[in-house]
Amino acid sequence: MMALKTTDRLALGALVLFTAAFFWDALLMRGTFFVQDVMVQNYPFRDFFARALKDLHLPLWHPGITCGFPLFAEGQAGALYPLNVVVGLLLPTHVGLNLSVIIHTAIAAAGTYGFLRLLRCAPSAAMTAAVTYAFSGFLIVRAMSQNYLAVAAWFPVLFVLAEMALSKGRTWAWLSAMAGVVGLQFLAGHPQATLYGLIAVSLYGLARGLSTGTRTSQVATLVVAVPVLGAALAAVQLLPTWELVKLSGRGEGLSWETFASMSMPPERLITLLLPNLYGNSSVATYWAREQGFFIQLCPYIGILPLFLCLSAARNRTDIPTVFFVALSALALLLSLGKYTTLYDLIYQLPGLSFFRIPTRFLLWWALGGAVLAGMGLDRKLRGPAEGSSRGWTLAWGIAFTVWVGLMLWMNRHAFPIEIGQWLTQSMEGASPLVRYRHDLLFDLIRLVTMTAVALVFFYRLDQVKRRGWAWGIVALVFIDLYSFGARFNSLIPADVYTRVPASARAVLEHTSEEADSTGTPATARFRVVSLISERTSPYDWHGGWALDQFSYKRYPETLRMYTASLYGLANTLPGWSPLHLRSQWQFVRAYPRLLPLANARFRVSHNNIRDSRLRLVHDDLVKVFEDPVAMPRAFVVGADTVISEPVDRLRFMNSESFDPMERVVLSQRPWDVPVPPDREAVSRAARITSYRPEEVRLYIESHGDGVLVLGDTHYPGWRAWVDGREVPVAEANHLFRAVPVSSEDREVVFRFDSTSFRVGVLISLVSGLALLAAWWASAGQVGGRTLRDMEELGAHIRHWVIQLGLIGVLHAVARQWPQWVQAAERASMPMGWGGG
Repeated sequence: MMALKTTDRLALGALVLFTAAFFWDALLMRGTFFVQDVMVQNYPFRDFFARALKDLHLPLWHPGITCGFPLFAEGQAGALYPLNVVVGLLLPTHVGLNLSVIIHTAIAAAGTYGFLRLLRCAPSAAMTAAVTYAFSGFLIVRAMSQNYLAVAAWFPVLFVLAEMALSKGRTWAWLSAMAGVVGLQFLAGHPQATLYGLIAVSLYGLARGLSTGTRTSQVATLVVAVPVLGAALAAVQLLPTWELVKLSGRGEGLSWETFASMSMPPERLITLLLPNLYGNSSVATYWAREQGFFIQLCPYIGILPLFLCLSAARNRTDIPTVFFVALSALALLLSLGKYTTLYDLIYQLPGLSFFRIPTRFLLWWALGGAVLAGMGLDRKLRGPAEGSSRGWTLAWGIAFTVWVGLMLWMNRHAFPIEIGQWLTQSMEGASPLVRYRHDLLFDLIRLVTMTAVALVFFYRLDQVKRRGWAWGIVALVFIDLYSFGARFNSLIPADVYTRVPASARAVLEHTSEEADSTGTPATARFRVVSLISERTSPYDWHGGWALDQFSYKRYPETLRMYTASLYGLANTLPGWSPLHLRSQWQFVRAYPRLLPLANARFRVSHNNIRDSRLRLVHDDLVKVFEDPVAMPRAFVVGADTVISEPVDRLRFMNSESFDPMERVVLSQRPWDVPVPPDREAVSRAARITSYRPEEVRLYIESHGDGVLVLGDTHYPGWRAWVDGREVPVAEANHLFRAVPVSSEDREVVFRFDSTSFRVGVLISLVSGLALLAAWWASAGQVGGRTLRDMEELGAHIRHWVIQLGLIGVLHAVARQWPQWVQAAERASMPMGWGGG
């Protein structure tokens, strides 16, 4: 790659400063991120791997969540993603969370800038595109989903490498680098976003390569070999993930209802202009939650970029511009999901039925809109003013005005106060409705101001003055996006994560004598189950975090889902991950009768539990109860029964005739001789002598022949040895592990040996060596042809893109007319809404 010019170095430095300014408090570690996914799963997952890495160990199994779970295979923690490994080894987890967001935002900005510069756009135009993408509403609200943000950050880098491969020397080197970036994206832990990015860059490679006469072999390599090699490079992660997917709720694909959930309602496209019209979760003014989470329905990229997009679409006909016009339009169309018939076709494509939330296609819109914004500005800087386009712009202006006016009129009942009062009303202690009015007023002021700037820039300045104003456009775009997104990702004191909450401390102190006598950790001796949710408590973990952090500061004390593992405790219930095992979900639905079978000795609740056998051991806002009849983690029974069908098995286990201390229910018997039901002198417990993530050792006292049951999740890869001889492991009591033991047996060892991981390591190593060889072998190679305008072809393609887009919209409205009719009802705030 050519050396950077001074202007480019300064521009990249400015983008770093923009990123630092946007996340200034996080950069100075004045707190740490916590909103939703960060606190619920990002922090617990990453902390688990960070602690293990510091002990020079990579655990494939996490015994502290959901009765044991292959957390590495789940992938969202990004255990092998290089940045996560580095910060995990060197820094506290909460510091790593902050740096991850900041670094990936900077990568997103730098990649977008580099791509626009490769397309020969002016530095100010490339800066505009970079700021638009990196700080767009779509990306900024996803700082809470750090694995998604990491994948999105590398998305523009793929386009940089694709353009280098097709227009510069050392073609195969750049294609090898592309495969490496794809591998990084897969390791980051969001396969859906990675796949969508691959589709987009592959289509760009086809359009860009074939239109400029690039050799077919190079285009084919970009479209086919790059994704395959990238996936192979990440096989160490993808093979265990695929193994887990097949056993999870996702293994059979998604129902249409789940697949199309959180489609973008057509009326919500107004948030391209008024992002707070439906409220904002961060300040608890979001009044349309039934249509989906705010984070999933946020297409805002700024006002000036929107005008610049329209300018590029109108005035440029080169192939890259036409491609991004088509990509952006397709993204908005696909984001409508169930409101279009096009999404029915997506549901039929192999592999895509595993992914939900159509609005994740807005990843294409965020980058496509940003690139078009940069191209639109570049056109204005290089070409004369197009007087003929003034009528076209006026038509768009009138359409926007009518659209905004109509939506405001439909919600006129939300503004029963005079404009003067609206402007002067205090926000201190204000109700959600007052905050909503204030934010919407700010949206209107921003819309009018930025529209006025756009009109002056486009039609009142000559070409020379525009060049001077262009850097001001960059600053205004940043201010626009900062005013919308800066408050969304609030910070919380780091000690909320690092201190042991009172509930966990109470459990550990209550069982401290047991720990001293057995020497085994709490994770091995008992589990806790948290019964706290937003329905059963006053907490709100989905809104208002920019104003009130009470619910979030108390979250660790609830010991929900994955949080208990932070404090050396183990839980029983599945959490937010979509890849929890089907058997785990089926088992917990049989609660409360089967809960003792999961070794759930402690129950955490906000309210008192009406159960006479439970003992209160911690009485505070969060209460902890002990169940003295919870079963031990490991025990021996004298009889087994095989029931192969899950429904029948769970029905039997939930009946009064089932005594888990006398009989174990197997899904199948992997040993030859059944254990007869008349055995006597069977011990009721087995002692755990060592308990590590991937190895459990037990000692059995004198007993008769029977079945040893270990109350940890059964999963492929778990093997067992009894007194040194390997024995088969059965699925016991629907979820757990069991092995046969004789009266002479004493030591039982369970080890996790993942075949998918070992095969994945081999494939990843071979792929990595192949990519390195391709990089070095490509030295001095000549690349594809340089970029040509091809105005005539581009204009022809643009014509068809517009027509097909209109046909698609009209067809969707005709086929889904009842759902589109309901848009008017959804677009109006409910009467009497006061927040929540």
